[in-house]
Amino acid sequence: MMIISSLKFLAPALAMTSVWIDSAYSETRTNTRECLESSEVSDCWDYFPEKVVPHHSEHWDMTYHRTYKILYNKVVDESYLMYQCGTNPPESEVGKHNLTFAVPLQGGLAITQTTQINQLEQLGLRRQIKAYIGNVNYISSPCLKTLTDQNVTDTVYDSTAAYYYKDGSDVEGYLEENPDLVIIHGSAPNADSPSNGNNIIVSEASEADNKAIFEWHKVYASFYNLEKEANDQFEASSSRFDCAAANAEYLSTTVLDEKEKPNVLWGYFSDYTYNGVVYQSWSVATCDPKKNYYCEYAETCFSNLLHSKNSMTTAEFMNFGKEADVWIYSGYNWADVYEKFGSELEEFKSVKNNAVYDVLGSGSGPWFEQRSAEYDVVQQDFCEVVGHTDDSSQPHERVYLRKVLPLGVEEVGSLGDCDLSQVDVQWESRASECVPVDDSVKIPDPPNRLGPNDRTTKCMDPFSAALSIYRNSITVLSLTIVVSMVAYLG
Repeated sequence: MMIISSLKFLAPALAMTSVWIDSAYSETRTNTRECLESSEVSDCWDYFPEKVVPHHSEHWDMTYHRTYKILYNKVVDESYLMYQCGTNPPESEVGKHNLTFAVPLQGGLAITQTTQINQLEQLGLRRQIKAYIGNVNYISSPCLKTLTDQNVTDTVYDSTAAYYYKDGSDVEGYLEENPDLVIIHGSAPNADSPSNGNNIIVSEASEADNKAIFEWHKVYASFYNLEKEANDQFEASSSRFDCAAANAEYLSTTVLDEKEKPNVLWGYFSDYTYNGVVYQSWSVATCDPKKNYYCEYAETCFSNLLHSKNSMTTAEFMNFGKEADVWIYSGYNWADVYEKFGSELEEFKSVKNNAVYDVLGSGSGPWFEQRSAEYDVVQQDFCEVVGHTDDSSQPHERVYLRKVLPLGVEEVGSLGDCDLSQVDVQWESRASECVPVDDSVKIPDPPNRLGPNDRTTKCMDPFSAALSIYRNSITVLSLTIVVSMVAYLG
């Protein structure tokens, strides 16, 4: 009887397998955009090689753990566990977090504030907004208006909410039909709200500086594993912001040789009736003790912002603001105010020089809805109206700040319309690209992103073609052994 040693077959198979194993390792750095198949699940692979970390925001943090990530909201002391769809939440974390869900989100989002819209639009996630909880009449985004009008995005109401507006479906019944829906709140919902248990709180309004506010953009992206896109967008806006600030200082101190920074008045006239009592006052910028967003715009555009802790009477306001070089009227009723106080306002330096602007360059709604997500655009507007931009290095057409004198010189702006064919068109920033006027100025490089793959041992890429070959080789190897043993025993 002829004896065939199994090692004769086994040795070449083992050698081939060794080559395949080595080729199955890679440094893939793309977050998974879909649910994993069972064959793609590995206990050592990092499924989130593209990560986000706050460099300016003080009130959130994110940690990554190969198959899951944890978002911490420090304002409300809550945490949210997001695990890669197709894997299971780690048993060690079960019950420790306020909400646990798979990413990319499978059931979509519901939003409760218009300020959340542009954050998602920038990430190409309009259709992921499954519901708007509140009064859709306050929505300014043309495309989201179309989605709500066409019932692609549902209208939902929460009778326990401060913004209660009874239109559409009740949130309790809506969640029964859409149990995987995640609701984004800007603050903790009412304790009686049925949305508790399905909600995440995004506290961007708690931050002080404009970059810190917009950096919550990275949090929105994490729900869909779009960390790379969020990093790209944040770093681009941050670079434009820094460039505009550097140009403003150089233009003022060197090109224009200004001995003093221009003074900017920020304020509007408030007139309303409550319980039969008429309240009238002038509201102005407040920068102490809290530095509001407009304080930073003045600072980075190399100008002085007139500010006070108190509202003012007409006489106090006239004395406070009449010598300002530029006036940004932060209300929506300039024409009425100019008609009512025309004789007094004619004494203002800004009025005499037609250097008065309001915030209706894109219409009334976008100033509230989109401003924080386009903070670099607002800064470019601000620098332009104080005369600290250069047309050759940063040609810019104002987007938010509208010139109001002479009367009628610029119309109230509009975002235009959007039909369903445009809903999926990629969002484009309205900011102007910026080149430093001073060649010696270096705009800070963005901080390093986290990575590479979070693993302590060599791990085969579960998505690689080599791994499929390796799995097939194991099958071949097994058959080889069987055949060898049969021949040996036969």
